[in-house]
Amino acid sequence: MKRTVLTIAGAALAIVAVALSVAIVTGTLGLVTTAGSSMRPGISDGDLVVVVRQASYAPGDAVAYRSRELRRVVLHRIVS
Repeated sequence: MKRTVLTIAGAALAIVAVALSVAIVTGTLGLVTTAGSSMRPGISDGDLVVVVRQASYAPGDAVAYRSRELRRVVLHRIVS
């Protein structure tokens, strides 16, 4: 019984890993490591954040974008 549970868990983990890899490669999902404290208390310095591309965004949403000026991905919350 224990071996069956571990086999199912391993298979499920493999499926999730493949699905995440495909989403990252196709650009529909990304991972961002945060730097700074402007998103506290919900997101802290060094947190790993999963970002998903949306059709539209609204105030209150947290968004990630690539800043040419800073030469890195920036995470901000839309205020208005």
